Amino acid sequence: MNEKRMKKILLYSIALSVHLMLSIQSLALKAQDSRLLASASPSAKTGGGENMTEFPLVSFLPEYYDQITEALSHYPELKNLAIAFRYKNINATLQSRFRIKGMFSRKNRQYFVLIDNDKHNSGVLFQEAEYAAQVGVLGHELAQIADYHQRNGWQLIRFGLQYMCRPGRRKIERYTDEMAITKGLGRQLYLWNHFILEESEACDSYKCFKRRYYLSPDEILRKVNKLWGSQNTRFIKK
Repeated sequence: MNEKRMKKILLYSIALSVHLMLSIQSLALKAQDSRLLASASPSAKTGGGENMTEFPLVSFLPEYYDQITEALSHYPELKNLAIAFRYKNINATLQSRFRIKGMFSRKNRQYFVLIDNDKHNSGVLFQEAEYAAQVGVLGHELAQIADYHQRNGWQLIRFGLQYMCRPGRRKIERYTDEMAITKGLGRQLYLWNHFILEESEACDSYKCFKRRYYLSPDEILRKVNKLWGSQNTRFIKK
């Protein structure tokens, strides 16, 4: 067997392994995906009677409509994507995911922003943060979705492999924070990270996880200052 054929077989084996891993991880989601996205209309999910026509395919959580709307306003490139916000028992406060079925078709991809509903997982719930901090972490998850959507199926597989190792995961999460900052969400992201590390009742392991993989509040301040000038960091802590 020649070397070129062996490389093709190896790549296919890796792709298949990652696909199976992601399929198992999202098994709990699949049973509800179609029903959720088919039945949820923006007008039914707003909770405030206002239909955000700029994002017609988004399924909102009524109680967080304003926060989601504000975060989405920084990402006009997501206006034609199917994104569902919903509660899920997960091992983080929030997570962004995509449906495996649409991995190789950007046009048909469906995305999810999951909000943890069990405080025992991390020691802190999304609802405990103030409004601006909630917008900040939503902005981080939407930055992740924007990144997902730029990638084709094979690039998503490589992304998954990179995310499985600590250095790769750290690089991805910090890059995602930087994306949110460039979108004008530096103040909100600072407030979220500061809340988790300094104000919340998050468990020590979760705080350690945040420090290891994400930008620290001080790093966010420095990046905001570099991008927008020092006048934009004066009011961040207020």
